[in-house]
Amino acid sequence: MTFHFLILYAALLLLAGITAWSAVRTHRTNRRLQHVYQRVNQLETEAETIRTQAYTASVEQDIYIRFMTVKDALFRQFNAPHPRAARESELALYSPEEQLHTVFSSGKADELRQFFQRYRLYLESYWKTGASGGKAVFVSNAQNGADSWETVHAATKSLYQEAERLSALFTYSSS
Repeated sequence: MTFHFLILYAALLLLAGITAWSAVRTHRTNRRLQHVYQRVNQLETEAETIRTQAYTASVEQDIYIRFMTVKDALFRQFNAPHPRAARESELALYSPEEQLHTVFSSGKADELRQFFQRYRLYLESYWKTGASGGKAVFVSNAQNGADSWETVHAATKSLYQEAERLSALFTYSSS
């Protein structure tokens, strides 16, 4: 009977050892698994940050291109009327307002929004002619009318100066 107890005791000790070894291995595995979960969460957070930064950079670049298209159209008006530039720049005005607020603080976004609105009004006031499309010919100052080229040139210069000032809002602006 003692022999059976010894075998049973040895079996219990072996079982206890295996259980202890298994518990240690399980604990190590759980720690490693927890570390892996933490690393995955960290990588997901970093990936989300990178996606957000890439989206913001893309939106800023889109707004910058639209802004520079308008600025270029204004610049082209300095020497003589350039109806094609005015017509083509109109497409640059269609930018959702929430995009401005994605990239810029509310004050800077409002400045840009107001600039685009003033440019839209400039196009409507000086470059549109009802249903027939855009204006290509302006009268001279001798007739002193509201449609004189000098009036358009003055408005162009004013808007261009504002565009020069707003160029500083963009991080990669060369002006």
